Amino acid sequence: MLIKDFTDVLAWQKAQAFAVTAITTLGGNDDITLKYEIIKAALSVPSAIAAGFERRSQGEFKEFLYLAKSKSAEVRTLLLVAKDIQEIDQSTCDDLVSQVEDVSKLIYGFIKTFIDKKKKTTEAVA
Repeated sequence: MLIKDFTDVLAWQKAQAFAVTAITTLGGNDDITLKYEIIKAALSVPSAIAAGFERRSQGEFKEFLYLAKSKSAEVRTLLLVAKDIQEIDQSTCDDLVSQVEDVSKLIYGFIKTFIDKKKKTTEAVA
């Protein structure tokens, strides 16, 4: 598959869908302090992927992919805190944590499959 734009990256597509789910699930309540932080962190995942892609440097793209992966861990942490203080219920937490874990795995898989593999191929040719 040819990747012409960050929107072609499956990890970005899933991260974007997760961000929309987080906003629609958490955005409608009155007590929004922690939920707002979760939404901000969720939005930063696809944003980091897009920003890294636009750098047009494989090394910088990889750094931004790892940033996106680390932001997914931040989202998980915030979700678990929100559950522990009863800002969100167990079911909502489980669902969102599962989704963001899937995004994190996709990002890592993308790094290993496309970024690292491409780098090894380039090094072998040189």
